[in-house]
Amino acid sequence: MVQQYFWRTGWFVLALLTLLGWFVVRNRPADLGQHPDGIEPASDIGEQALQSGCPSVEIWTLRAALWTPQFAVLCLSATACFVPGTVCTMHSRMHLEGLGLSTDVRAGILGTMVLLPVVGRLTGGLGGFLGPEKVPRYALLVAGAGVLALLFAENPFLA
Repeated sequence: MVQQYFWRTGWFVLALLTLLGWFVVRNRPADLGQHPDGIEPASDIGEQALQSGCPSVEIWTLRAALWTPQFAVLCLSATACFVPGTVCTMHSRMHLEGLGLSTDVRAGILGTMVLLPVVGRLTGGLGGFLGPEKVPRYALLVAGAGVLALLFAENPFLA
């Protein structure tokens, strides 16, 4: 398949899918008739937060939120999640080539690496069953297992 299509074909298909997503995906709550954070603009924020079970009714400023330890943990977690995936995507071609895998097998492995995050995003709603504090743990665990499998791969199955 790699020999039949030129690299520009892949980028063209990606551009078409991006344009399709641009018109299909709704990113703002207002597009769906909802309000940000489920709070109607004219309502009392503190009273509605207490009714929703929110543990804090404090209104945070951007500066105060950026200097909390929780924000630092979120930034480090995001870095720990995205950097290995980016490094693997960028350097896996040479790594898989060094393992002696054929071009078609390498393309299949890279395609799988690209499609698996889509599955993760589509099943992200299952995080409600686990609890929000456990979802990042499991996500980082799965990402780490994938990076280790690719690092120590000796055959196409492990890669």
